Amino acid sequence: FFSLLLAGFGDLSVGILGIAAVLIFIAHSLPPLFIARTGYGEILEAFLLAAIYPLLGYSLQSSNFHYAVSILIFPLFLQVVAYLLAIAFPRFGRDDDQGTHSILHRLTWQKAVSVHHILLLASYAIVCLMPFAGIPWSLSWPVLLGLPLAILQIVWLQHIADGGKALWKVFKILPPVSCILFSYLFTFSFWSH
Repeated sequence: FFSLLLAGFGDLSVGILGIAAVLIFIAHSLPPLFIARTGYGEILEAFLLAAIYPLLGYSLQSSNFHYAVSILIFPLFLQVVAYLLAIAFPRFGRDDDQGTHSILHRLTWQKAVSVHHILLLASYAIVCLMPFAGIPWSLSWPVLLGLPLAILQIVWLQHIADGGKALWKVFKILPPVSCILFSYLFTFSFWSH
């Protein structure tokens, strides 16, 4: 980040975002905070992936801030938290044995299933409401193409939570694909307009 500033790329916002990213890394991974093992590490990771990196990318390309970026961060943040929550389910027992606490342990898996569903559906609901915030519908509707995959993820996880057969190897594919597709479709709709 600092080398970008020294080379003349970006402005003060790039430096601030770079410092924020470094502080998040330190708080997440190093003692005394070591938030990664407290059950709140996923929130920091989601903030880093869904807010800091997109803002940094936008700041490197533009000298002025656009309100649309801040609106887009919120549904992306919800998607990333849902993704991090979903990928914690298959390793729940192993993490419990190792004493690693994830957000799933903090919520308990029964509540986490509902929270996962709400986060996914809320991210798509916010996308549907974006035209009321001034984001053109032509930029937000392509993201809804990923909704069937998110619904499949919700149905599959609910099936597992209800006592159905847990095909974790197959389920592990859904959360990353759903989250990547969500962010890709946003990015593609902005590039194409």
